Amino acid sequence: MLRTQSRTSHSLIPVVLTGLIGIMGSWAIWQNVRTAELSRIHSEFQARAASQVRLAREHILLYPEILNGLQSLAVTEDPTDSPVFTAFCQDILTRYPSIRALEWIPFITHEERPAFEKRASQHLGVNFEIRQRVADQVIETAPPSDHYLPISFAFPRAINESILGYDLRSGPIYPLLELARTNRSLYASGQIKLFQASGPDDLPGVIFIKPVFSTPNAAGEDRFLGYIECIFHIHATLSEVHRNNPDNALRIHYEDLSTTDPSRRVIYANLAGVEPTLTN
Repeated sequence: MLRTQSRTSHSLIPVVLTGLIGIMGSWAIWQNVRTAELSRIHSEFQARAASQVRLAREHILLYPEILNGLQSLAVTEDPTDSPVFTAFCQDILTRYPSIRALEWIPFITHEERPAFEKRASQHLGVNFEIRQRVADQVIETAPPSDHYLPISFAFPRAINESILGYDLRSGPIYPLLELARTNRSLYASGQIKLFQASGPDDLPGVIFIKPVFSTPNAAGEDRFLGYIECIFHIHATLSEVHRNNPDNALRIHYEDLSTTDPSRRVIYANLAGVEPTLTN
């Protein structure tokens, strides 16, 4: 009887080993399948996230291209009273509604000021004068100076009329204007409160600045003419991108790493298709 039990026990060993091997093999296969599935999910996530970032980058990079086109036109057409320049801006805003304003800021000398203000007044149908900023949301007639940088064109005019004549030498981006002129390069501001903001809760804007110079003469010399500016709300721009290219599987948010105010760190969020309301 004992021998029979011994033989029976020994005969179960292969069965047990086979079962263990089968279990281990199944576990290994499951692990491989799980790892492959996680890798697939991660790769798909990376691809979808990269696609959204690429779309946002491509959209924002359109603004410098727009400025390049306006710069070329400003060399031959004075934007202050040019129907061609106005029509070009109208076409741009029709295609890119997130743009808040397109502006022309000419370089005006003290000697040119009287004639410039008279011509602008006739064209705009209002009493146009060069004004400077003296306090938040307050501007007054600019005193005599050797030169000025007044906004003489702002499109669309209806929501930007309050800034016409505003001498940007008294504004917060003047150092950036000087850099753009000195280096003859495109510059972009951080988020700033716009003078033409509709109220305290209006979201801040970002400004692209492009200096404009005349065509060089025979001696290779040119003349500084002024600046083209493109102003947009970054929140509206990103919202336009993600609404037109929705991906409800992603939770997206953009941060302004340059700000020191934590409450203004997040500039746009899209949480699986839902856009939380942001305030200034």
